[in-house]
Amino acid sequence: MIRAVIMMLLLGTVAAALSACESTEEKSARIAREGRRAFTDNKTLRVDRSRDLKVARTAVVRGDGGAIAAAVEIRNAGARAQRDVPVLIDVRGSGGTSLYKNDTVGLQPALQRLASVRAHGTAWWVNDQVTAASPPRRVVAEVGAAHAAAAIPALSIENPHFDGDATGRFLTGRVVNPTNRLLKQVPVFAVALKGDRVVAAGRAFVTKLLPKGARKRASFRIYFVGDPRGARVALTVAPPAS
Repeated sequence: MIRAVIMMLLLGTVAAALSACESTEEKSARIAREGRRAFTDNKTLRVDRSRDLKVARTAVVRGDGGAIAAAVEIRNAGARAQRDVPVLIDVRGSGGTSLYKNDTVGLQPALQRLASVRAHGTAWWVNDQVTAASPPRRVVAEVGAAHAAAAIPALSIENPHFDGDATGRFLTGRVVNPTNRLLKQVPVFAVALKGDRVVAAGRAFVTKLLPKGARKRASFRIYFVGDPRGARVALTVAPPAS
């Protein structure tokens, strides 16, 4: 059974989206198979329209040093959870000029896909590797057809809070794995909102999540593109689903 985990931060509410997992070998083989089908002859990603998955909203934010991040909120209107959701973005500038697309082969999978979206739920996806030669104005996003997921274990986040050190200010917390399996490379996406406006976004990876019963808890650090101060923060935890 899928359950939503909602926590309160000093600066707002954190909503943790839940998903499931598979072995690294199974994931690699599946991504390779589906990747070959998803790429066209000119080595760019294409997607088929999804009946249940929709783009709820998009945003592009700018940070210090020219950093740019695009955020997409995805809504699943279906009764089944979805896995390996393709997400294509076109970051556009003044006059609608295309500045950046994530449809080229060879990108990190997490920059082109969201591992899972729960049934009748929403999830945030963030690409913090956007490059543009001129100021971005907006993001056009397309979500492709995905596959129904099996039962999804409920990951949870403990003690989310802001902290900082010589490298800067970041959001940190611990991800708890209630399953009996070791999970690897689990992405955590974050957006900071003031009202309906996204003012900052970022992502991090938990390299290793130990099974339940382990004393050590895996933590994450998210360095935002943009300024999250005074905003409420929404978190999506998205390990690969089976």
